[in-house]
Parts: sequence; C-alpha cells; structure tokens
Amino acid sequence: MLKISLFGPPQVLLDSHLLTGLTRSRQLIALLAYLVLHPGPHLRERLAGLFWPDIADRRAQSNLNNLIWRLRSALERAAECVASDAVSAWFVAEDVFVDVYAFQALITSDDVHNLAEGAALVQGDLLDGQDSEWCLTLRARFQQDYAQLLLKLLRQQQASGQWAEASQLAQRLIDLEPFDDEAHVLRVEIECQRGRWSEAKRCFHDYEKLWRDELKLTPSMRMQAVLAAYHLFHTPQVVATLVVQLGDPVLELLANAQQARAKYDYDLALNYLVKAGGMLEALPTSRLMPAHLNVLRECDEIYDLLAERRLQAENLDVLARLSDRFADSGAKYDYWSRRTWLYIASDDYSNAVAASESGLVIGSQDDNEQARALLQRLKGIALLQSGCFLDGYQVFASARVCAPDWPLHQLACHINLARTALALGLIKRAECHLEEARRVNDADAPASLSIRLAGCEGIWNLSTGRLTTALQKLDSAMRRAQQVADRNYAWWLANYSARAHVFSGAATRGFRLAAFHYDLAVEAQSFTDQAELAATAAYCLLAEHNAPDAAKWAEIAVRVTDDNTIWHYRVLALMRLAQVQLHRDESAHALESIQAAETLFDSQPMSWEFGLELYQTLERVYIHVGDLNAAQCARQKAFQVDAEICRLDEVT
Repeated sequence: MLKISLFGPPQVLLDSHLLTGLTRSRQLIALLAYLVLHPGPHLRERLAGLFWPDIADRRAQSNLNNLIWRLRSALERAAECVASDAVSAWFVAEDVFVDVYAFQALITSDDVHNLAEGAALVQGDLLDGQDSEWCLTLRARFQQDYAQLLLKLLRQQQASGQWAEASQLAQRLIDLEPFDDEAHVLRVEIECQRGRWSEAKRCFHDYEKLWRDELKLTPSMRMQAVLAAYHLFHTPQVVATLVVQLGDPVLELLANAQQARAKYDYDLALNYLVKAGGMLEALPTSRLMPAHLNVLRECDEIYDLLAERRLQAENLDVLARLSDRFADSGAKYDYWSRRTWLYIASDDYSNAVAASESGLVIGSQDDNEQARALLQRLKGIALLQSGCFLDGYQVFASARVCAPDWPLHQLACHINLARTALALGLIKRAECHLEEARRVNDADAPASLSIRLAGCEGIWNLSTGRLTTALQKLDSAMRRAQQVADRNYAWWLANYSARAHVFSGAATRGFRLAAFHYDLAVEAQSFTDQAELAATAAYCLLAEHNAPDAAKWAEIAVRVTDDNTIWHYRVLALMRLAQVQLHRDESAHALESIQAAETLFDSQPMSWEFGLELYQTLERVYIHVGDLNAAQCARQKAFQVDAEICRLDEVT
C-alpha cells in the first residue's frame, strides 16, 4: 500500500519502505503533491507553465514529460497512481493513504477521538520545505483548518474536565497563531479552572505584554471578563461592579465577537460589536466609556480590514464624539491616528496630513512622546504616498527624535527613511538608514517591520546592481508578507521583484508576478496598487518587445489614475504609455503622453529618480520626432536631476 504524508517534510512509503529517490527530489515531490492536493485532470500545458514559468512552452512541455516519467519510475509498483494522457495528468487515489485526505475527513467530526486522530496527523507545516505560491496558499488554508480542529478538540476536553490536555492544546493554538485572542483567553481560563493561579497569572502577563508591545492594545473585553470572573487581579467589590455594569448580555456579545474575529468571520464579529456598542451607549455611566471606546476601535480595525471606508468614517465620527466626552488626551490621540490612517487608506493625502497635524496640536499640550511619534510617522507616510518625498523624509527624521527610547519606533523610522531615500534615489543615505535599522532590530520586532526591512534591503540591492541578492530578499519578503496577510506591502514588493526579474532576463516571470498581484489589487479596490502594478506589467512586456499587450496594460494604468489625488502614479502611467507608443513608432501619441507627464511632474514635488527616467524618455521622444533642440533641453534637465541627486546623497 502506498502511504503519502504531506504534513511536515514530505514522505512517501510503499509497503512501509521509504521511497528515498522520490522524497529527495523537490521537483518530484512538488509535482506529486500538486496532483494529490488538486484532484482531477490537469492540462499538461498548465502544469508546464506552473512548474517552468520562465522558459519556452515547448521546452517546458518536454520537461514535464520527463518529470512525469521520473515520478512514475520513482513510485515503483505504485506508478499507476499517477495517470496521464496526451492532454492531461491526474492522481488516482485507489489503495493509497494520504494524510491530508484523512485530515480533511476528520475535521468535520464532533467525536473527540476522531478530532484527536486528526490533530495527530499534523506533524508540521504542509509541504515543509516547499515555497511555491500555490503551496503557500494551501499551507495557509490548512493552518486555519488545523486551528479550528484544535479549538473544537480543546472545548470538548475542557467540557469533560481534561484540564492538562486542554491546556496543552491551548498552548499549541498560541504557538500556531500568537495573536489569537481566544487561544490566550482559553489558556488563562483553563489554568484558573485547574486552580493553578500562579500559572494563570503568568499566562496573562505574557498575553498582556504581547498585546501592549506588538499590537499597542489593552486586554480584550473577553480577557477582562475572565479576570473578573476568577478574581485574578480585582477585589470582589470591583468584580461585582464590573459584572453589574456590563451585564451578562454585553459580555456574551463581546466574547462572541472575539470568537468570530478569530475565525476571520468579520461580518459576524461586526454584528456582535455593533449590538454591544448600542447597549453600552444606553447604559448611563461614565465608567463604561473606556469599554465603549474599545468596541468602537475594534469596529474601526475590522472596517479597515474589509476596506469599508464609508462605514469606517461613520464609526470614527462616533469615536470622535465619545473621545471628546471622555476628555482624555490619549483617547484623542488614538482618534486622530485612526482618522489619519483612514485618509491614507482612501488616497486622501492632504486630509491625512491635516488630521495628523490636528493630533499633533493636542500633543503639544502634554508629554505623551509615543503618541506624538506615531502621529509624526503617519504624517510622513501620507507625504510619502502623495509623492512629497523630501517633505516625508524630513518628517520621518523629526519623528525619529520624538521617542529616542522607543526601539520599535526607531526601527520603523529608519525603515521609512530608507524607503523614502530609495524613492529619491539617495542610495548612500538609504544604506546608512538600513545599517541603523539593522542595529536596532531584534528578535522581538513585529513580523511587519522585519518584512519591511528585508524589502528595503532588497530594493537597495536592486538599486546597486546586486540582482541575485535583490531577488532573494524581495521574494523572501514578499512570501512573508503574504503569509501574514499584509497585502499592500506584498503588492508594493511585487513591483520591485518584477523589475528585478526583468533586469535578470526573466521578463515573462516578472509580468506574471505583476499581473497576478494586479488581479488581487482589483479585487480589493486598491487603486494606487492597481496603477503601479499595471505600469510594471507594461514595463515587463515592453522588455519582451510585446508592444501590443504592453500598450493595453499602460492604458489600464492611465485609466486607473484619472483621479489626480494619485497624480504621481499618473506620471508613471503616462511615461510607460509614451515608452510603449515610441516602441510602436507612434511618435505623435508618444509626444502627447510624455508632455502630459512632464506638465504634471513639473507642477508637483516629485521623486528625482522618477524625474531622471522621465527626462530620458522625453529626450528619446524628441529625437524620434526630429526636434533636436528640445531633445538637448531634456538631456540638460536629466543631467540637472542626476547632479542634484548626487549632491544631496553626499550631504551627511
């Protein structure tokens, strides 16, 4: 009997004998796993494109034929489980045990023994050691299924009084998803039920530190309810007051909201939170105001995740009124930080800057240096996104000195300074900031900052011609961004990774990468990312001399940027369109496009790196139409931009 284990390092056994020739080959395992995990026939053409995206179709088909033959040979007597014909290939699951199939059958069960058997099947990450995009997507999905199985098993063991086993499962859930509030709450609750008060307090302190340092949040309402119920940190009088004031219905709604959010059911979580907020608003006591503020903040975070900008704005209006009544500067800081971020997410950068400045006015009245530092950083991001790179650089530099003893803030500032310097073309300055970022970075830094640091290092290597290192760092950072669902940063990195592929001679791969992430940006209605990814796709196709398709993508980028709130992306789109039109000998259209880009560029503060490419393109267009005087002027402007970049990069 053939046994295929895909959880952890893949293993294939035939009658208890390990097929080492198969398991030692990443390509053989990848093809077998893909067929196993995607039941049904697969077109040979599609498989060839998936496994060899960077080579000609005919050669890719030949490689696939060879790989299928090798796979069947490595399977020995079980070769018939991989079937194929002239058109397709597929997996035949007869007389084969696959741990993933068994796991999928067991997770739907409510029987505790079946659930325990399902949990025992998971010996590690799905296809540990494989890093293809399709593999990462499936790995994330199975990780969620595994977490749900552990949670279901934990609740059954908790209900039957199997405290030790339930506690171990809660810790496994925390190890799997460190920011799962429900797992932390259950761990504390189980230790209380076991009477292990010191362990319960230790677990809570670990949770509180993680929430404070990494998420900048206070303990959730459900965690507070557990603390109150077991008198961990409050006197009986305070506990009684809390329970009477909040009441069981509100606590239940908040607990349900936490559970729904842990399962990524954001619509259901919002339903519970809105009901809880309404009940808290109706209770006539100022002591409940912090709880109501926390409910509104949770709603804001979910609206932001769902990109529900209108509802997010309405929720923030309520938060503003409550913050004014609360008369606490910290609540007002929090409101203006959230309002600034909403404007940034809505591409409304002028209002984002104004909102951050309103918060900073409040900051001038007290000594909350961390709140001021955060608002300064948000202001810098708004300026950076709007194309005001010099102003953004200066704001990030000011933000850095606001909270000198806050390591995470220092790390974030140096990363933002490096990113802005790279946009300006200031390579030496970017290198200095990256060195400082590495110096203050440590193992406790959030994943988001580590990803940003790796991404900026990749871009710096790309700017200095170190293509191999650039591709490694960019691809690694992009995969990690996808793993933690940081889509916006993954899209930003995809642009640079695609360009790096072009420079390394793999323009087809670069185009596929840009087009793939463009589709995701369209789904999320992220217009700035759509514009930049479409322009990058055109750039990749132009490198392949595929002018007709490059023109389509450049026109998409121009169409997306009709709104001048993202004017600097429009400059990029018009410049790409002009380059395509020049390649197609459409001189008049190319001149019209590049002059429109120049007019918009000259009316705004802009990245000199962009300016250099813009004037070089302008020179080429003028030469093509025979206007040599205008071409000479464009060349002089390019020289001036290059000289200014060099001058500023030498300034310490």
